[in-house]
Formats: sequence, C-alpha cells, structure tokens
Amino acid sequence: MDKLWIGIAVAIVGIGIDVLMRVIEVTPRVKKVWVGIGTSLILIGSVILVVFVFEVFGVGFRSPIFIAAEQVGDVIPAQQSQTLQEQAVRSVQGVPVSPYQYRNEMTVGEVMEMVKQLHGLFKQRGHLTFVITFAREDAPSAAFQGEFNALIVAACQWEGDSLCIIEPAPDPRTDIDTGIPSPEYPGVVIHHVPESPSDGIITNIAWALGRFIVRKTAHVPDGIARLNVGQGPHFYWFELGPGCPWRDIRVCGESSEPKP
Repeated sequence: MDKLWIGIAVAIVGIGIDVLMRVIEVTPRVKKVWVGIGTSLILIGSVILVVFVFEVFGVGFRSPIFIAAEQVGDVIPAQQSQTLQEQAVRSVQGVPVSPYQYRNEMTVGEVMEMVKQLHGLFKQRGHLTFVITFAREDAPSAAFQGEFNALIVAACQWEGDSLCIIEPAPDPRTDIDTGIPSPEYPGVVIHHVPESPSDGIITNIAWALGRFIVRKTAHVPDGIARLNVGQGPHFYWFELGPGCPWRDIRVCGESSEPKP
C-alpha cells in the first residue's frame, strides 16, 4: 500500500504546483520552470500508481532484487527458470506450449530513464508526428500497445513540453481498405524516411528503446503516410508486432531479435 499513497501524494503535489502557477502572478520564466516541475511530478506519480495496479493484479514490474542479481551473477529467478525448463520438455514431448502472456519487465527506474532519453531525442528534433499500430488479434501485442503508447506520451510531455502529435490509426478489422500491413515481427519496428543522409535519429531512438526487440526501416507505406494529416516534417510509424517484445531471452524463452 505504500506505493499507492506515495503515488497519490506525488501526483497531488504536482497538481497543486500546476494549479498554483496558473492563479498567481509570476514571471513567464518562473512559471514555465514550476509548471514543468509540476507536470513531471504528476507523471512520476502516475507511473508509481500504474506499478501499484500491476502488482495488485499480479502482472507487476520485475523485482529490483532480481534485476540486481542478474546484473551481478547473470541469475535467472528460480520460478522463471523452472517455467522455461517445463516449456522445453513439453515442446520436445509434442505438448503445446502455453502462449506468451505479456507483462512489464522494467523497474520504475528503468521506465523513467527510458522516458528521459526519448524526451531528449524528441526535443532535439522539435515537433514530431507519430502513428502507433499493433497486432489487434494478438493479446500480448494489444497489452504492450497500451504501455508503449503511455511511454511515448510521457516522453513527449516530460518537463511540461508538448513535442508530439500521435495520430490515430484506423482499425483494420472494420476499415478494410486502410492499406496498413499486418505486423510481422515481434517487438517494435520503427519506420521513418530519412530527411537527409545524416539523419540518424531513428538509430538513437532504437538505442533508447533497447529493452525491446527493435528493427528499423526507411520505408513508410502509403496507407500509413496519409495518416500524417498535418504534413509534419518529422513523421515516424511505430509498428508493434505479435508475441514477446522483450530483448532478454530469459523473458521470452527464445530470441526473436534480428541477427547482426
């Protein structure tokens, strides 16, 4: 319950600062700084509350103890190791293996670090336009899409900035002429047409998303490109595929990461 009250308290402080800055007279520079602090506290409080909800419903973040143990001794938690062994045995015996069920594998600190790294990259480029699609018939992809979308929104709004537009994608289950291909690769595929030979931001974004399996391409299909309604010059399509999105093979059981 401590996380619940901490999350609520942090979010309330952030809301209080934001409201206070809107009603008192201060210089624009001071207001921008404090509004940024308030927004950051609201985001941090929201992340803590999300972690609490995940833990209550049994799909929580990985324990920092396991994270530390893996970093020091490359240890696989006993329960997870047993699960992978059981899956291997069942596979050899011809017994169907249970499908992957999505869960967030990052600690709060890792989430915050990823958000800050992405924000720094977005801020360098200015205003960006994103489209995020996922494998709607795949339960893990649908669950991953909700958290990935929240991650991108937090990175766009960090420090009170508003750096991005996220355009809605049509539902191919009802809109049959969208021209949007079905996702094929697990993890994240970043589609972006380079604006110049030195345009390397897609590589930097892929690095910041390093906990996930990430692929990149310089091709954006017409069905996606037309979703750039405002014709923003910095346009990116995040395509979330089916199955396990994590790079760590100890989570997914096998590597779907592209070979070098």
